[in-house]
Amino acid sequence: MVKKRFILGWVAFLAIAAGNFAFSSTGAVPEGFAVLGDMWPDTDQNLPEGWEEAEVVEKKVLPEMTPEDNKHGYILFAKHYMEDVTPRTIPLGYEKDPSLKIFASLGEYEPVTFSLYAIRDLDGVNVLATDLMDEKGNKIGKENIDIRSLRCFKIETGNKQYKIIPHTLERKNGLKIKQNETQTFWVTLRIPEQAIGGRYQGKVLIETSGETTRELSLAVSVLPFRLEAPEKAYGTFFPGRFHRMLYVPEICANNNRYSPEDLEKIFINYREHGLNSISLCEVAPILEYKDGKVIVNLSEVEPIITAYQKAGLNYPITMDVRSVGWWSDRVGREIKAHQEKKEDGPLNLNFASFVGPNWTQSYQFTAEGDKVYQDIIREILRQAEEKHWPPLFFFPEEEAVNGGIKLIGMKHYMKVLRQVQGVKIIQVECGLQVARDFEEFADIREYNFSNEEEVSRAKKAGVVFRIYNHGWGRLTFGFYVTKLGAAGITQWADQWPFPKPMHNPPYNPYDGLDGMWFFAYPSKNGPIPTVWSETTREGIDDAKYVHTLNLLIEKAEKAESQEAREAGKNAQIEMEKILDNFQGSKGLLGTMRIAIAPSSYDIFRWKIAQHILRLQNLLR
Repeated sequence: MVKKRFILGWVAFLAIAAGNFAFSSTGAVPEGFAVLGDMWPDTDQNLPEGWEEAEVVEKKVLPEMTPEDNKHGYILFAKHYMEDVTPRTIPLGYEKDPSLKIFASLGEYEPVTFSLYAIRDLDGVNVLATDLMDEKGNKIGKENIDIRSLRCFKIETGNKQYKIIPHTLERKNGLKIKQNETQTFWVTLRIPEQAIGGRYQGKVLIETSGETTRELSLAVSVLPFRLEAPEKAYGTFFPGRFHRMLYVPEICANNNRYSPEDLEKIFINYREHGLNSISLCEVAPILEYKDGKVIVNLSEVEPIITAYQKAGLNYPITMDVRSVGWWSDRVGREIKAHQEKKEDGPLNLNFASFVGPNWTQSYQFTAEGDKVYQDIIREILRQAEEKHWPPLFFFPEEEAVNGGIKLIGMKHYMKVLRQVQGVKIIQVECGLQVARDFEEFADIREYNFSNEEEVSRAKKAGVVFRIYNHGWGRLTFGFYVTKLGAAGITQWADQWPFPKPMHNPPYNPYDGLDGMWFFAYPSKNGPIPTVWSETTREGIDDAKYVHTLNLLIEKAEKAESQEAREAGKNAQIEMEKILDNFQGSKGLLGTMRIAIAPSSYDIFRWKIAQHILRLQNLLR
């Protein structure tokens, strides 16, 4: 949402841009909504005995209630979607009775939120949307609006305490809201690619117990341009072992595996959120000795890559090949045994090898093992080329700063891997000194520490710098990575519950490291979005706005029109001022999260949009 003054100045321009052609959306649900699941298992998080809430919200005085509030049993209010709202949240007076306003470009998704504070128990709460119409009769159908209720998690903070965080977004009918609790709803609009620019009006309808009780106005300014994506990697870590891709047996009967259709939904969801790359974790090829040769079976990852490509994603894929290093010596000895016995048989580089204490198997380095390691990598590259997969990057270990087998493996296999012709190595690291020790072997530096100096060092060395694990969200994936000048950002992880005795992962995550890492959750009919997935998309869209304006500024510099050239210069000055709010250092991220108000992001984006519209008009 932005304040009205940031929108009305362009209504006249949008009306002119719309022309005289009537537009009506097709009635088909956008693919980005169609692939999503509805809700997670409808079970409560049962607290272990003796646990208590860590953060007890100070009781605030409710704002004055109107007769309508008392009649319908709730207070209607709105905060920015980047603000945390939980069942404990109390509305403030100025937040009451909102009208919803957003702006978005063609093909863009844009969210807005509102909340109900129940002054008595509510039952059968549903939220619906109407079609959106402009004054000329152009229509954006309600199928382009996805409405979801926010579900909160209890997560562990230590000492048998937990806190409540807003997390998943569910499509669920007939909600119950307890007295003195708040329920938030996310309204996400997707602007059709062929929509006519202009100002559209519609309504959001709130039903309780089967009757429409309140209406919210929904105003949408459609900007008549399409965003251009920058050449950056926006990615996450994805389980590379097909066996462990789903953690909840009741969701998928196929031996706890995703089907090809499930995988395609996941990657369409990535694409529609702006993610364009993956790092496959702990890739473990199935190996077999047959007819005097080692057969490398990539059936564990092939369905993943096939679905990735089918969804239209072709950015290079990173493969974590730690498992190949862990077991190459053992596999080498098994090959020798098969050769001596002149018999075929399976080798031990597979998921079953990692069960139990074997997971912490120490490295054993031999010349034979190194050859096996290199031969497996070469065969992966050969098959990737044969199958027309996207280019592959590899990392032999990660976060060597943690020491132990990580550091041992990094020291050995960075050199061994570098000797494979045509290989591209990515260095995933959190420690500065350890990073320096192995930089000479890496084509891509993906660091958990970031600043403009590191980006500059990488450019001088002729390698790529990307950000690692700075957190999901609008700040890190948007203006921050743009200001820094990094070539991309990768975040842990698509899913990563960590089972503990008190857990039923991934739907009972009391460990603060669990739910906070999830980009989306599995369900029977598709991925369940999270606050992280939606705010991350908004960050990537911020980066797209900046890139789109940059392209127009470049054109304006070469324009014959002096007015266009001057407008380009002004746009450049404005954009630099905006980006100066985002300092290029990870150490300042916490400060930026506090200092930069959520509404400021929308104001920055709107200012960029104004310059895009002006330059677009001058360069016609």
